[in-house]
Amino acid sequence: MIQYKNGRLHIPGISFSIPEGFYFYTEVDSVSDNNLHFLSPDQSYSLNYQATSSVCGSPQKDLELMIRDTGSHPRQNPTPIIVNGLKGCYAIYGGGDELYYELRIQNPDDRDEYEQLIILIMCNEHTDIMSIIESDVFKAVVNDIRPE
Repeated sequence: MIQYKNGRLHIPGISFSIPEGFYFYTEVDSVSDNNLHFLSPDQSYSLNYQATSSVCGSPQKDLELMIRDTGSHPRQNPTPIIVNGLKGCYAIYGGGDELYYELRIQNPDDRDEYEQLIILIMCNEHTDIMSIIESDVFKAVVNDIRPE
């Protein structure tokens, strides 16, 4: 479960916020636990948050495995990152006519379904995903992830 408290969303161990003006997207094709979907104000990309368990025990290995198993094509290989003291990694990859930026953060609270927080940007392959990643809005999304 994801809890809303004091203007932030919380899973055990981590809290985060949703950017102002984003649409809560309710027309999703799949249903999974602890997953929230949002559309950018101009509806050019989606921003997804998911708390999930770990397959390999590390965000980088899980991301590498997911890219390989889905047959996606890396545009930037998984790269380590630290966000407010939380370890993680990110990658850019493509599949079909879609392009993805995925950030996985290791949760200090290691309960099974909350081991990692995933933030995923999805857009079509013709969208300049780097401009999204480098935007002030997305930088604030990442910088606002914090341990609780």
